[in-house]
Amino acid sequence: SWTYRGSEWAETFSQFFDYYTCVFEMSSVFVLDCITLSKLRKFINQNSDESIARDKRREGRLLVQVVN
Repeated sequence: SWTYRGSEWAETFSQFFDYYTCVFEMSSVFVLDCITLSKLRKFINQNSDESIARDKRREGRLLVQVVN
């Protein structure tokens, strides 16, 4: 009966271990995704700000050319 109990304990342990490993992996992947997304969003916002500024400068130049 002792060996049976041991194997039972090992089974429950492995089940819990699998469960917690899965939860840990999911949460770490989720955190990594969030970090990546926020970095991407910052990068996109930075680029769009730069392109808006560039467009405004171009518009200003065009206006100057038209006036001249």
